[in-house]
Amino acid sequence: MSKARCCDLSGVGFIEVGGRKVGIVGLFQAFREVQALGLSDPETAVALLARVKEQNWVPPESEGEYAQALLREYKRWQAGQP
Repeated sequence: MSKARCCDLSGVGFIEVGGRKVGIVGLFQAFREVQALGLSDPETAVALLARVKEQNWVPPESEGEYAQALLREYKRWQAGQP
């Protein structure tokens, strides 16, 4: 008998926000969409946060931390792109 997983995490990326690991649905899709826009860092952070909030709950008081964490992880992701 095979064990079924409760959740499909294939579309979830993980980032560290305020010292905690947070799962973000659609993270890499957001990265790809924003990369195509060619924005500056502040604009990139805002665009990433907006896209992430479409599928994920972000506490209003933590939006700044999320934006910084998303930008940090986006730059790491970008550095790994061909």
